[in-house]
Amino acid sequence: MLKLMALEFRKHQVVDVLFKGVGLAMLIIITFACLLVFVDLEESVSFNTYADISDMILIFTKSTFLIFSSVLLCRLVINEYKNGTINQLFTYPVSRKKLMAAKLAMVFLFTFITIVMTYVVTGAIVLGINHYTGRIQEVLTGAMVMQYLLNLVINAFWSAGMSLIPLFFGMRHKSVPATIVSSVFITIILSSDFGSFQLSDFVMVSVGFAVIGVGFAYMAIRNIENKDIV
Repeated sequence: MLKLMALEFRKHQVVDVLFKGVGLAMLIIITFACLLVFVDLEESVSFNTYADISDMILIFTKSTFLIFSSVLLCRLVINEYKNGTINQLFTYPVSRKKLMAAKLAMVFLFTFITIVMTYVVTGAIVLGINHYTGRIQEVLTGAMVMQYLLNLVINAFWSAGMSLIPLFFGMRHKSVPATIVSSVFITIILSSDFGSFQLSDFVMVSVGFAVIGVGFAYMAIRNIENKDIV
């Protein structure tokens, strides 16, 4: 599986193409987070506690890389079907299920890793700046850090599962726009404010979306050995 994933990375030049965009997205998130925290804004949008800052960074990070993951999904799966190159790929002496599972595992891991990495880097930079500015007066304890990191890992895991949902919409008509638009739509639903809460605040909602994503991925590869590629 790992060898197949490495081959797919090289074949699609994922590191060269996509990770440049990831770097730019990280820079934008870091800049935006620092502006919200350290630049005086209206009191209603101020971030004075580490909990508020953690939630804000997590929302930006999940939203950004849920959409990015759909781009990777298009590159690894949808375009292969749309351009017909999947036919050549399936002539290799490797199980079709393994090939597709490797592609989908790449999307899952990409989403998980980029969310965790961006959150940690952004949080570290905010803490570093705050050390010199004293903007946030709250004392950050080790227990708080562990709680935020645990919440991060859990949210990143559920988000990685959600990143597979656009596969269902993209595969219906082998459509890149449908794949990306569906990820944007899912992100808007989960990130929108409904008064004092967001849908993603409810654990069961996040778990439900993640299970749906994994379910769609399973359905996509379940009978792939016996399906003709159109």
